[in-house]
Amino acid sequence: MRQRTQFRYNTLGNGLVHPFRRVASSDFVSAEGEPLIRSCISQILGTRVGELRWRPAFGINLEQYRHRNTTDFSDAGGASGLSHLISSDISTTLSSWESRIGVVDVQASVEAASESSPLLRNKIVCQINWSVRSEDAMEGSDVLIGPVSQEVTL
Repeated sequence: MRQRTQFRYNTLGNGLVHPFRRVASSDFVSAEGEPLIRSCISQILGTRVGELRWRPAFGINLEQYRHRNTTDFSDAGGASGLSHLISSDISTTLSSWESRIGVVDVQASVEAASESSPLLRNKIVCQINWSVRSEDAMEGSDVLIGPVSQEVTL
């Protein structure tokens, strides 16, 4: 029987936190563990596909949903088909680019821009529930942290 060692955050990595900002020591803010993963998820969802020339497949194209008419995608149950489409896209993207987590649930909603200000765009609000998985675990087992709830506004 394998003996478990005590979980340490540094097994999840250490890196710069998005958005980049400086601290008093003239260095950039960095994090490890859950805060780093939260930052990585925000960075993945905030990057358009093709934006990074050295990694052209990285990111997600949420801009395509921003100007859609939300009533065109309603299904018979009254739930927005557009929200379901966005949730599915986000779940697939996070599963592809963030291997440290298992996506439990994604709920997305589109908030329409104000009529008084036509220059504003629709706002996409995502509620993401995820858990951190062990590297040597089989799919769906051996959860280190979770479930964690995170809200991202795009």
